[in-house]
Amino acid sequence: MADKYQRDIYLFLSLYRFFAYGLAVILFQRVPGFDISDVGEPDNLVLAAIGVYTLLKVLGPLRWWRADPSTYVVLGGDAVVAAAILLMTGALNSPYLLYSLSPVIAAAMLFQERLALAVASLLSASVVLAHLSPAWLDTDYSWVLDGNFLLWMVLYVSATYLISTAVYRSNLNIRRYIETEATMTERRRIRREIHDGLAQMLTSLTMKSELVGKFIERQRIPEALKISNELHALAQDLYQEVRDSLDELSVEPFPFIPVLKEYVQDFEGRSGIEMRFQPPSGPLGLPPSVELQLLRIAQEALTNVQRHSHASMAWVRLLSTARSVELSVQDNGEGFGASPNGEGADGAEEHGRHGIDGMRERAESLGATLSITSEKGQGTLLHLVLPRNKVEI
Repeated sequence: MADKYQRDIYLFLSLYRFFAYGLAVILFQRVPGFDISDVGEPDNLVLAAIGVYTLLKVLGPLRWWRADPSTYVVLGGDAVVAAAILLMTGALNSPYLLYSLSPVIAAAMLFQERLALAVASLLSASVVLAHLSPAWLDTDYSWVLDGNFLLWMVLYVSATYLISTAVYRSNLNIRRYIETEATMTERRRIRREIHDGLAQMLTSLTMKSELVGKFIERQRIPEALKISNELHALAQDLYQEVRDSLDELSVEPFPFIPVLKEYVQDFEGRSGIEMRFQPPSGPLGLPPSVELQLLRIAQEALTNVQRHSHASMAWVRLLSTARSVELSVQDNGEGFGASPNGEGADGAEEHGRHGIDGMRERAESLGATLSITSEKGQGTLLHLVLPRNKVEI
């Protein structure tokens, strides 16, 4: 739901920019009185330059989720460009008045209210200074009242501040609703994972510990030692499961690729399976929430490799292209065949389910496709494809 909300915001901002730009073109071409040639540049050249800028802003949307300095620089640059356009094209006489509100709306929808107010202040100041600076040189302020300049100035300044606050506050209720829905969904998922993972492990731990006691009472020491070793392995799995669950609840951002590489290295030492990790050639450019889900899918896939594949080697690959991000986890283990009902690789579901339901659910929540290919004696390949248009516009 949050991804749909984000896409809707980008769609609205893009349509607003195109609408405001189209309106300016119509005013230049059809309405007499709009002439910016006195600034030294032909009208068509200015229109073309702003058109190219509009296209770049639509094709390269603001990646607000990164919350790094470059994000704020891009937003600030957009505000400066909007102010410059106003100054170049006549301020209150400019046909780009609506267009100049684009960074204000973007800041109000994607950032905090104080940042939206700061952008509104910059644009308001540019308009006020553009019209008052001649008065400072002339000391005759009567011109401000001519042509309702003062009224239009007050209206524009009021509109920028009203948009920055009203859009943010109306958007706030939608955000809260989405956050509540996301929280409830996450709680249901955690409850299911605890039931399917931790609860079953604890049940198995209890049963095996009781079995050890019975073997010891009957002086069946070899069997007791065997179950004891199984208990030790189960306790390690339980510890790792709890640790992964706690890590998943963390809200701190993390470097995805280094964390995945470190996990693969730790997995090799813990499982004894030789690992090969192939990182992407460049950054993935994904939101932290998406990277976290990819990490969990990779971890669950490797857990299945350790528990069920009897493999001696496994590979983890990440591929980043302009169209998609791909994750592959492959092993050279025993593999599994089709299910008796002929469902192909879905035979894994009858092979103990192996957390595949959880991985598929995570993949579907991202808009990704998850496929599992396996044959007896040929190992298993898990392949996830995440189209970029499911994540960013």
